[in-house]
Amino acid sequence: MPFSPRVNCPPVFTKLSPVRSVKDSLFNTRLPPWRYPLAVRFVEETRHEPIASEFEVISQRWRYCGHPDRLAWMAGKRTLCDWKSGDSTGVQWQLCGYAEAWNEMHPTEPVEQTIAVQLRGDGSY
Repeated sequence: MPFSPRVNCPPVFTKLSPVRSVKDSLFNTRLPPWRYPLAVRFVEETRHEPIASEFEVISQRWRYCGHPDRLAWMAGKRTLCDWKSGDSTGVQWQLCGYAEAWNEMHPTEPVEQTIAVQLRGDGSY
């Protein structure tokens, strides 16, 4: 089969668009309902400023795509975030892939850091 430079990802999530409010930005995530209040608390306590949620990134170079949970400003840095409510094994590779694809798509607006937020059953993160 010949190499195809086009990556096809199913359009599962909304396109990158401005976020109206912190709570609105969390409403459309894939979090289990009982984790939602914890995610809201994390956002409020860290002064996390959401830019977009549930969007697609594509690496034409490496031929993969992904759907990060969140792009936000944290401590003045453009940050890719991933909410974890279960096993987080390998999340560092997942976030690295998201950042690589984002930076390929947006070379003048690079991701400066990534973070995985483990939302635990005991109410901590």
